[in-house]
Amino acid sequence: MTVELTGVADEVDELRAKLARAEHQIALLEATIRDRSNEAARINHTLRTSHEFLRGVYRAMPGSLFFVGEDGTVEDANDNLLHLLGARQDEVIGLPAAGLFAGEPPPFEELAAAPVSRSGPRSERMLQARDGHVVPVLFSATTLQIPGERRRSVVCIALDISERKRIEAELRQSQKLESVGRLAAGVAHEINTPVQFVSDSVQFVGETMSDLRSVICGYRAMRAAVLAGEPCQAAMASVTALEQDLEIDELLDRTPRALELARDGLQRVATIVRSMTMFAHPHHQMQPANLTEAIRATLIVAASEYKMVADLALDLCELPLVTCHLGNINQVILNLVVNASHAIADTVQRGGQRGQLGVRTRHSGDDVVISISDTGGGIPETVRDHIFDPFFTTKEVGRGTGQGLAIARSIVCDVHGGQLTFETELGKGTTFHVQLPTVPEARPHAS
Repeated sequence: MTVELTGVADEVDELRAKLARAEHQIALLEATIRDRSNEAARINHTLRTSHEFLRGVYRAMPGSLFFVGEDGTVEDANDNLLHLLGARQDEVIGLPAAGLFAGEPPPFEELAAAPVSRSGPRSERMLQARDGHVVPVLFSATTLQIPGERRRSVVCIALDISERKRIEAELRQSQKLESVGRLAAGVAHEINTPVQFVSDSVQFVGETMSDLRSVICGYRAMRAAVLAGEPCQAAMASVTALEQDLEIDELLDRTPRALELARDGLQRVATIVRSMTMFAHPHHQMQPANLTEAIRATLIVAASEYKMVADLALDLCELPLVTCHLGNINQVILNLVVNASHAIADTVQRGGQRGQLGVRTRHSGDDVVISISDTGGGIPETVRDHIFDPFFTTKEVGRGTGQGLAIARSIVCDVHGGQLTFETELGKGTTFHVQLPTVPEARPHAS
């Protein structure tokens, strides 16, 4: 009996030891669970805080950010986009993303099918605000895979470039007025020449009228004598002698020609003034324009740059109206004509013969091409890659600022979606080609 009790006591002790160990393990497990629970709570708090922070950043970031689903509808948009559009979130979410844009929208279907995490090319687009005005933006997009899901979302960024556009327009206008200022002396000379022969012709007509007045007074004296019944032979002889002295027949022949010269001179002045007005007047909206007329007007403005060193060779075909900022295109033509004139002048100064400035227009599919060529020395190979860089110039100080070709390329390529290219050969000359679509479309923006 004692042995049995001893065995039971040992079993009880063993059970108590196991229970103690189990209680200890349970306590450890509870502590671990509490630690894990606290850690999970901290992680959840951190995630919530991070999510709220990132959400705040997304909402407040200066760029306009929005998400477009595979079906082409807007899934989310930040506050800056809503501010640009002048719309509430419920007026944007769920609507087709293409409806946010004026003109051609981005190709959202192509973007959604693009490789994940690959950014598409930047392009200039126009957002359509609720009040009707448009906002120029620089648009870019990246396609992302939604974590844990098979669907994709296109992350779109639209940066407001209204201020940049305004500054670019002011810079172009400033450079245009600078060009007008540089050409002012030549234009003044162009005006002075016809004004001078207008002045000479008017002076001749004035003197002729004075002589004719003397002759008319003689004839009136002779008529008075006839009416009074007095002898008129003396008065007739006096008038005849006066006519011979004044060479009245020659005056009568020359006076109409002098008036014609005066009229031609005034027309020439009017043409120059009209060309200057057409060249310098800012055009804030694209509209259909006659490029042939614009080219002729710009050549009149720039005549003083080339007429002493080159002959002008025009080959202008009939062109359709081109939708453009005409004042900007005038600026491009002027910059190219002035550069060509300077290239020819440099060759002439080095002992070369009188050169030729060529201006030609032609069709190229739906585009028009303006080609401006010179017989200068050509562009050295070492600088060809830099001629469109801002402030790059090979001219001496005071003759060029290095902005002409940079602004010309910006106008042609960025503003009008065209191309500005050149061909050059050392010792032969250079030809620049301005290719413009008749109706510009939104095209990728150069990165």
